[in-house]
Amino acid sequence: MNSSAIFNDDEPIGAGLFSNLSLLNHSCCPNINIKHQGNVVQVKANKNIEVGEEIFNSYIDTTLPKNERKKILLSQFEFECKCSLCYT
Repeated sequence: MNSSAIFNDDEPIGAGLFSNLSLLNHSCCPNINIKHQGNVVQVKANKNIEVGEEIFNSYIDTTLPKNERKKILLSQFEFECKCSLCYT
């Protein structure tokens, strides 16, 4: 699933394909935050990212319990997360 919601005043109004976002892999401890403003997506680092370090987005709500995150990722995205938050 490579689409992202498009919001108008915090209300979802559609979906869009943001080609650069579709290149980002998932982590339950992402190093970026994504904010949707209309049809614009703003990406900000939430920590220092070293040269050559992979940029990770979270596909799901990271505040969910580990077992719930794993279920969602497997059923909706067909992979098992192997980030440090899932394997601690």
